[in-house]
Amino acid sequence: MKKRLFVWITIFICSFVFAIPAYAIQVPVKISGRRAYPAQSDNITLVSFQAVLRVRPTFTAVDTSIVIRNDGPSEASITLGMPSKYDDIVTVKQPSVIVEGQKQRLSTLRASQNPEMGDIFLPPNWSTFTVKLAPGQSKAIKSSFTIDNKFDQSELRTIYFPLRLLNFWNGPINYIQIIADLDFYPPYVFEPNPSSMPSEYDTGGRLVWRFLDVRQTEDLQLYFYPVELAVASYLKQKAQGNTDVTKIVNLYEKMNYDDAIASISEFLQANPAFELSNELKYLKALCHMEIYQPGMALEIFDQLQSSPGFQEPLSNVIRNKMIYDRVSLMKLMGREQEILDYLKEVQPSLKNNAIFIKWVEDEIKKLSPSPPPPEESEETDETVEEQDEPLSDQEANHDNIEYIHILDYDVPVELAFIGILLLIIIIYMIRRRRNKRKKKYIF
Repeated sequence: MKKRLFVWITIFICSFVFAIPAYAIQVPVKISGRRAYPAQSDNITLVSFQAVLRVRPTFTAVDTSIVIRNDGPSEASITLGMPSKYDDIVTVKQPSVIVEGQKQRLSTLRASQNPEMGDIFLPPNWSTFTVKLAPGQSKAIKSSFTIDNKFDQSELRTIYFPLRLLNFWNGPINYIQIIADLDFYPPYVFEPNPSSMPSEYDTGGRLVWRFLDVRQTEDLQLYFYPVELAVASYLKQKAQGNTDVTKIVNLYEKMNYDDAIASISEFLQANPAFELSNELKYLKALCHMEIYQPGMALEIFDQLQSSPGFQEPLSNVIRNKMIYDRVSLMKLMGREQEILDYLKEVQPSLKNNAIFIKWVEDEIKKLSPSPPPPEESEETDETVEEQDEPLSDQEANHDNIEYIHILDYDVPVELAFIGILLLIIIIYMIRRRRNKRKKKYIF
């Protein structure tokens, strides 16, 4: 009995020690009696809003930081509220607020409708706190909560983040940044496309949205498939009543990969026309990947590339995963040229997942050889060198030719000079003859 009590106490303590903090959205609210309703703030501006969503398969922890500023001429007090629910399903858990390093005491008030704003979704309750600001003062506020992820029978996860709540602030908002950290989920999982395409994505499963001078915000929705969970769930649903398939999936889920591989091979040999044969082959390839048998996994990928099985959209997700895994394995083998040729071959057939398509484009750019320097630049260099060489006498004389305008004609300088010289000679000869005649008459 004492041991059991000790275990429960330990679990209880650990649940607090290892709880993951998360920061939430704050909305300006007004209080009427014991109820609160959202209302736009007077003279207090939301300068910036930043959030980090730490997304895991079953839950999401959200960290936010906001900066508010008092634009009025006197001290102001504002009441902020955090919703207890985002919609009919997503519940906000463990709310927490920190202002100037101090954890705030939250008051829970029931929600009421703002008569000036019509019918909008309202949570059952608001967690409220009050902040005072001097004229022109800015304050940073951090708050926290966690939520459970929504998912359907196909294991598609939906992360819903109600950015529209920021519209209760007087706009515009100078800067909004949302970071979704999916713990190394590769690009093939993001299908369907998010409600708004991210500004950045890196291969560590990190997506970033950035917005400047925002006057109207829209809700952000992000979707992703944990493929390994989705494959197991799909086979269980489609093969209900088939105990052999159920046992195979159970072996996979227990990470007994060797036995799962052997069971799949034995089952497909006995049932070559089984309707889920491609799906079982892909599960076998996943088992080979888990115990690092890349060659065997690649052989199965080759068989399934054109028809991996499963229903859409999961089928497309799995096809993209096979492309991604093949590229990863070929990188380990140093077969870069083969990767480039392969990605160029499959690129035209890609669809639906814009993030994965962008990843393929980036990989092709990385692997493509650098283009040779343009020929024009080489010719330009040669031309410069030729211009640096001294000109020949003939070229120099040609370049120095100038023209003068005489009686509506352009006459080269040399001809004009010769003409003037001839004219001087003629004048000289005429004058000389006249002088001789004068001397003759004198004598």
